[in-house]
Amino acid sequence: MTTATLSKEIKKQMEIVSEKTGLEKQEILNRALLLYFEGIQKQLNLFKELGAWEKLSNESLFKYL
Repeated sequence: MTTATLSKEIKKQMEIVSEKTGLEKQEILNRALLLYFEGIQKQLNLFKELGAWEKLSNESLFKYL
């Protein structure tokens, strides 16, 4: 298990969510991190795709010059 220091604001938000949902703080943190990492992965995939389109566009442009 890895440890991390959370800000007071994060701790406060986790407490509120825990009280409202009945979820343990660890579960809230795990879910939040999984959603964050999923978002990062989607962003990386988008950048990769945009790079491929950029390369294809440049190759097409050079064919007609």
